[in-house]
Amino acid sequence: MSANDFVRMASDPGFLGDPLVKTQHLLGQTWWEKISDDEVIGHHQLRAAHNRFTDLTFQRVDRRGHGQSSNEHFYKKVDGVWKFAGIRPNPRWNEYDFEQIFKGINIEDFLLLFNVRSSYYTTSAFLLNMAEDRILLENLNRSLSALPHKPATRPPSNPVSTASKRISTTSADIISSVSDSPSLHIVREVAFIALILSAQLLTTAGIGIGIAPLRVIGNHYGITNPGERSWYVAAFSLTAGTFILPAGRLGDMVGPKKIVVGAFAWYGLWSILCGVAYYSNSTFFNIARGLQGVGPAFLTPNALAIVGRTYGNGMKKNLIFAMFGACAPGGYVIAAAFSSLLALKTIWAWAFWIMGICLFVQAALAAVVIPAAANKGSLSEKGQGKPEQTFDWLGASTGVTGLVLFNVAWNQGPVVGWGDSYVPVLLGISILSFVGFVIVERRVEQPLLPVRALDAPVLFILSATAIGWASFGVWLYYVWEFLQELRHHSPLVASAQNAPSAITGFVSAVLTGLLITHLPVPYIMILALTAFTIVPILSATMPVDETYWASTFVSCLLIPFGMDMSFPVATIILSSSVPKDYQGMAASLVLTVCNYSISLGLGIAGTVVVEIDKMIPSTMSLSRPLQRICTRADQDVGRSEKLRDTSTE
Repeated sequence: MSANDFVRMASDPGFLGDPLVKTQHLLGQTWWEKISDDEVIGHHQLRAAHNRFTDLTFQRVDRRGHGQSSNEHFYKKVDGVWKFAGIRPNPRWNEYDFEQIFKGINIEDFLLLFNVRSSYYTTSAFLLNMAEDRILLENLNRSLSALPHKPATRPPSNPVSTASKRISTTSADIISSVSDSPSLHIVREVAFIALILSAQLLTTAGIGIGIAPLRVIGNHYGITNPGERSWYVAAFSLTAGTFILPAGRLGDMVGPKKIVVGAFAWYGLWSILCGVAYYSNSTFFNIARGLQGVGPAFLTPNALAIVGRTYGNGMKKNLIFAMFGACAPGGYVIAAAFSSLLALKTIWAWAFWIMGICLFVQAALAAVVIPAAANKGSLSEKGQGKPEQTFDWLGASTGVTGLVLFNVAWNQGPVVGWGDSYVPVLLGISILSFVGFVIVERRVEQPLLPVRALDAPVLFILSATAIGWASFGVWLYYVWEFLQELRHHSPLVASAQNAPSAITGFVSAVLTGLLITHLPVPYIMILALTAFTIVPILSATMPVDETYWASTFVSCLLIPFGMDMSFPVATIILSSSVPKDYQGMAASLVLTVCNYSISLGLGIAGTVVVEIDKMIPSTMSLSRPLQRICTRADQDVGRSEKLRDTSTE
């Protein structure tokens, strides 16, 4: 980044520019390493002491937090003048409430969402006192003559790191943000990045693999009710959203690599069992789909956490995050196409079996290519000056119970009717579980979710995000129904018509990254909600005989903008409202809201369809002719599937 950008970031009110924060940097042992006549690295022991005061009278200290580190400061001589060229912090331990001193966030770290609990360098990198470096530069000029031409050997007693890197600058005013890139062979690093990207690709593939052949699967089980069919998508999204919040915390404690390997294996196992459900019934398939969704819930946040631990600030990490976000629409489209093809040419179970095999391969690769540093969790740091970490099991159980039962009630209500006794009972138990969750989280020392930080603006943003993603879930399900049942397209053709979403998904991910650096985040959220509003309106008003290139094509182009813009914006806003040691939780909470809302939106939409049918006479109802068309189409597909099964036998 440029010198001006660095100064602006360091002086931001969220960091050193906060008028309530007073800071002092104390230097310990220092030694210099000469790389060349124009490049020098200074190795400094550093203690950064910070006090946050209650008001501008500076009479009472609200919080204090001190950090101990060994920093590498990079210097480059340009036109005969030594310039500060970069910094690589190496935090050792923190004291008191260090993570709660600064209320700002590093947009680069939270742009595409990851768990940063162990990445203390994101704060430390901005704690440079420029006056301190002017003193260092003066000392440097006096010390250069005594330096050998080879890099100096670190004294045995010196606790600072011996790692060194050459720093290159493009001009005298460039300050390089030096990344802690992993010391991996290029082949292993490429495999590692591909593995991380596959986590996102396979997560969204779990939605596409169920929704594209949905009519074929429903026909196989004799299910023609759209409300019952929606469970094939809702069950997956329900668990994928519900279990994300505890997943991030568990990964932080035991190490994200262990969680990622286990999540790939779990995801693969239940993908295989989803295929086995071909020989069982619809109930077993729904259960398998729900348990299949637990895998992505643990996989996604911990895969992002591994990137945050492996790479320091820099272009490479930002590029990985951009690619990660861009993979979402692509995974859905690819899975939809292949599952449609397999459903038409063989049996739909093969899509799940092939996916399961791929996931088992990914689990094996994850155990090999993910760096060992990602194995460390906070539980392994006991006795190293950090407080003992505990998992909020009571909060997790009450929260998960409430989320699951609330969603099940809304999705079962349209199927069995809200008059059925067990549906209101489930709804009541879920509400009591939510109340219990809030009580628990307000009392425990290390809550799963710091509910006190969720003020009105944060709740508003989360609500807006939830409504937007719920509308996406409704659009996704019913546009497939529309294309296949009313326009009589095969699943493969419908998949092709959804393909533009993969292209604009990549574009919107890159565009969002650029907009965040130039526009206030509330404006970007307005753009996201605008896209979420336009797409359902286009789909709800498009005639059956209208050309694809009108409303359908435009809606497929626009929907990724709502998703890719709302997701990082909600994360940034939430991250700025919670303490530093809950930044990973902020990421997980937004993921929970997004995925959970898809499932909940389908349940609410199903209820609306049922209630409208009750209000409108049968001769005017739109859903009953649609259901009759669905039934006739299903019978046609059923006859062709039986003929294919007979010929196979």
